[in-house]
Amino acid sequence: MQGQTNGRRRCERALHEAIPEFEPAELKEHLALESAQTNEQAYAIIQTIERNLKKVVLDVLRDEFRDDPNLWWYEGIPEKVRLKVTQRIEADKGALGDREDNFDLLDYRTIIMANWILFRDMLGRDNAGRDKGTQWLERLNDMRRIVMHPSREALIDWESLAQLQEYRDWLCGQLEDES
Repeated sequence: MQGQTNGRRRCERALHEAIPEFEPAELKEHLALESAQTNEQAYAIIQTIERNLKKVVLDVLRDEFRDDPNLWWYEGIPEKVRLKVTQRIEADKGALGDREDNFDLLDYRTIIMANWILFRDMLGRDNAGRDKGTQWLERLNDMRRIVMHPSREALIDWESLAQLQEYRDWLCGQLEDES
C-alpha cells in the first residue's frame, strides 16, 4: 500500500508541476513534510534515543552484575537476544563490532522487560506494567522503520515528529534524574 501511495504522490507532484492549480490537500501536506525534512530531523532524534538507550541499558546491567564482567551478558540478556546477536557477529565475522554493538532497537525492549525491576522506574512510561510501560519502544521502532528505509519514500508526519521529540526529551530527563 505504501508503494501505491508513493506512486500516487509522484503522479500528483508531476501534475501539480504541469498544472499549478492541481493541488490536492494531501499533496500539499506531503510537500510541506518534504520541505521541512521531517525524516532528517527524525533520524537525528532516533539516533540520540538509541545511543542513550544503549548506554543506560548496558550501564545498568554491568553495574547490577559487576561481580563478573561477563555476567551482564548471560544473566541480563535473554537467551533469544544473545543467540541472535551471536549469530549476527559470526555471520559478519565480527565486522559489525562487539556484542553491545549488535542489538536491534526492539532488543532493548526485550532486555528491559526481562529486567523490569531494574528498569521500570527509569524506562517504563506512564506508571504502567512491563508491556504497556515499554510500548513506546514499539512506536519508536515503527517510526525508525520509516526513517531508516528511505526507499519506501514514506515521510514522518508532524505528529510522529512531535512524538519523537517528546520521547527524546523524556528519556534525557529520566537519565538526568538517575545521575
